[in-house]
Amino acid sequence: MDKNEVRRALARPADVQESLRRRIGDAQRALQNPRLSDEAIHRARKDLKRARAHLRLLRGVVGKTVYARENAALRDAARPLSSSRDAKVMVETVDQLLAGEQNAARRALLVKMRGLLETARQSALADLKTAGGLETSTQTLGEAWGRTARLRVRRKRKALVRGGVEAIYRRARNALADVKSECSAENLHEWRKQVKYLGHALDALEPSAQGRFSKPSKRAKSVAESLGEHHDLVVLQDQVAKLHSHSSAARTGLFVELAQRRRKLEAKALKEGRSLFAKQPKAFVKRLMV
Repeated sequence: MDKNEVRRALARPADVQESLRRRIGDAQRALQNPRLSDEAIHRARKDLKRARAHLRLLRGVVGKTVYARENAALRDAARPLSSSRDAKVMVETVDQLLAGEQNAARRALLVKMRGLLETARQSALADLKTAGGLETSTQTLGEAWGRTARLRVRRKRKALVRGGVEAIYRRARNALADVKSECSAENLHEWRKQVKYLGHALDALEPSAQGRFSKPSKRAKSVAESLGEHHDLVVLQDQVAKLHSHSSAARTGLFVELAQRRRKLEAKALKEGRSLFAKQPKAFVKRLMV
């Protein structure tokens, strides 16, 4: 990709606005499917996360008040979808553990946990369909889709989009600093959210996988994936602790295994994260966005 092709790949504010509207529209259509499935919910949530990353890129263009309003709308539309999707992720996490678990007592514990999680997943999906949350989300997205068409976004001024990238990168870099200071589950989870915003923002600016953004984008996704698996293990341990409040050999052994897995994921994320966030925010943006 030559320099002119790189320049064409970089989005103008109007390009980001158009992509933002597509993401919102895709999420709304996924939720309007009469045969709502776990996969449709997953697609809608991913689209909404990407939409919020797009919106962050436009923060300097639309202003703080508009940004806060639209970000709150997208966040509120996604909130009812969380319980169903989170329960499904927990079931999948248990399945992964079961695939390699040889200890009979720990297998029995995981099988019992899986049954409870599957019941919770089905209940959350049924509640989403009947309790009005789905209807509220689709309505909120329809209204947000309409408003984003009316945003006053200048077609040029790439500098404002560059400022958005710099701000997103800085937040993720600061979140890494918090992790280095205190490697807690809360700090790791916050770092994951900020890294995912960065990955989605880079994808918004360059849909092609061949340009300057491809390497940091892939690295951001890898870091977020490791941190996501770490978070899933933390949540699973908390749920097992609630199910089995009294200590047992099976519970203790499972917790040791979960801790070992988490340490490996932490080490992988930190190694890649140090490389991704080695540069100062201004230097990072200057290197990518000539």
